[in-house]
Amino acid sequence: GIFPTFDDTLRLQEDYSLGFTRKTPDDGFAIYGGKGKYYDDIHLSHQGLKGSGNFEYLTSKAAANEIFFFPDSANLFTQTFSITEVLEGIEFPEVKNTETYAHFEPYNDRLNIYKTKDDFNFYKPQSTFDGDLLMRPTGLTGGGIMSLDKAKVNANLFTYNANWFGSDVASLRVFEESGDLAFKANDLKTHIDLEMREGVFHSNGSDSYVELPANQYISYIDKLKWAIDEESLTLGDEVATGEGSEFVSISPTQDSLSFFAKTAFYSLKDYIIHANGVESIVVADAIISPDSGIVTVAKKAVIETLYGANILADNLTEYHTFTNAVVDIKSAHDYIASGDYTYKDAMNNEQQIFFKEIRVQDTITIARGDVSTDKVFHIDSKFDFKGSIDLIADQKHLTFDGYF
Repeated sequence: GIFPTFDDTLRLQEDYSLGFTRKTPDDGFAIYGGKGKYYDDIHLSHQGLKGSGNFEYLTSKAAANEIFFFPDSANLFTQTFSITEVLEGIEFPEVKNTETYAHFEPYNDRLNIYKTKDDFNFYKPQSTFDGDLLMRPTGLTGGGIMSLDKAKVNANLFTYNANWFGSDVASLRVFEESGDLAFKANDLKTHIDLEMREGVFHSNGSDSYVELPANQYISYIDKLKWAIDEESLTLGDEVATGEGSEFVSISPTQDSLSFFAKTAFYSLKDYIIHANGVESIVVADAIISPDSGIVTVAKKAVIETLYGANILADNLTEYHTFTNAVVDIKSAHDYIASGDYTYKDAMNNEQQIFFKEIRVQDTITIARGDVSTDKVFHIDSKFDFKGSIDLIADQKHLTFDGYF
């Protein structure tokens, strides 16, 4: 039954039906065989078996002016709703709201709670939730949008514990003070700890990626760590094997320029990508290797100048290598640089040439350097050279323009 057995007198009600109006004992009635508890008014008429009072299920409490009791369920239109935090065993977070609609299925051990007006307040309240909840003895779940600080997390299915919530598939959006989108992560396995104040996200596959609008880049990540109070992100996993996270420019001027980084640090205060473990960047026909594997990307897709880099050109023949190069990468097909070059003469002796201009012409790297008049440059054991030296990446030999 719905209520325990009790005696009462049927009387004529306002709708001319036979029924009754009564109160529960002070300690309430156990309802549906002890699945829940109810306090206060009970009313029976042609309108059905109704209540106006307080309802309890597990650690939840609801106050409702209108409750409809059915043999296998109950519907509540609440004025207040809350879940008390449980820290041990099956955990539950602290949750509060005002007007909700709740549907209780006692014999299925389910309490569905639907938002009708205001968002739910979660975690005392460090966050709010725009969506619907399901409470069961196994825990609390829900689907909708969790909001905390300047961030929103969207998922069809969240799992909630006392201090954290997570989802197998979720999207994260972080906003600037102005309300503009600062960062977006799509299709990630999500775990956000409100006590530790951090979020950890893992890739679900090729559809998992991060958008960095200020930098005009996206990144296909394996792991993301979000330090909530520091407003910073760490992209990638230092201990993982493989190339790391791929960063791809979406700037229309950079022709999908891309590179892989083991990790990257990103501050939501200055919007600069600090990428580490970058082995190389392919630009036109050249393979550019940054010094110490460090690449910095500022706003509007600007890659800051690389110092001490190596350039291998071209990427098919690999005839030529520049070292200690200063490189400005413009796009996937364009860069300008200067750097040192080791020339081997006919006797296999090595000499250094500084190429002051290295650039791309018709997708091919070309370079020009000069040998000053006060410097001795040996082409072989018999000839010294003064003048300009030209290099074309897909040609093995240099071109000398000067005099001996």
